[in-house]
Amino acid sequence: MNVSTLIEGYTFYPQPIFDARGQIVSAELLGRRTLERQAPFGQILKLAKQTDTTSRIFAHAVDYAVHLLSQIRYSGCGVSINICPLSLIKPGLVERLEWELNNAHLPPELLTLEITETIPFGDLDALARIVADIKDIGCRIYLDDFITGFSKLRHVVDLKVDGIKIDRTHIMSAASKGQSMLSLLASLAERQNLKAVAEGIETPAELLKVNQLNIPFRQGYLLARPMPIDAFIGLLQSQVLQAA
Repeated sequence: MNVSTLIEGYTFYPQPIFDARGQIVSAELLGRRTLERQAPFGQILKLAKQTDTTSRIFAHAVDYAVHLLSQIRYSGCGVSINICPLSLIKPGLVERLEWELNNAHLPPELLTLEITETIPFGDLDALARIVADIKDIGCRIYLDDFITGFSKLRHVVDLKVDGIKIDRTHIMSAASKGQSMLSLLASLAERQNLKAVAEGIETPAELLKVNQLNIPFRQGYLLARPMPIDAFIGLLQSQVLQAA
């Protein structure tokens, strides 16, 4: 069975991203199976990479993102989706994004693409051109799992990204061992005028360390798990009503 057929049996759950005040400012869409007998979403991603069909999964995620943004546009809350470098350089991607957003009358700045780093970046010049085109239509670009895998500090400069997602390994190390890498990344983001998201926060000690370093945005099971779209919309509506 091909990836296009398989992916139709999966959905995406938004996981809230919070600011330092505890307000939801965005959500990352994460793939989830709808039936227990289905393979974990990670296996579908692996198959897609082996068959060079990751762009099919990305297109599926874009559809969900547009659907969600159309329902929450009143809130100003953004949505982020993951994309691997191979999908990023596929012909027609920028045009597809622009058409989808224009067709739904959505502000493009509400959509963020998180570039995953599970495979080598290869030609940074080609990626930089695509990233520039995506930013030209108004979308935002983040580097996911920053300083893990094939990540290099030069990617921040070469790709001119808007923000970074600091990998959970650095959050755990800072909370348990007091290592300085998290502090270094927080300082780097501030110096480069990047938005920084501490992801994978699961314990109060980890959240405390993030607060101490003034990392502006945070995400993790301690704060909120990925949830069905209707549940996320309800949570966001409650926040809007409380602020009114």
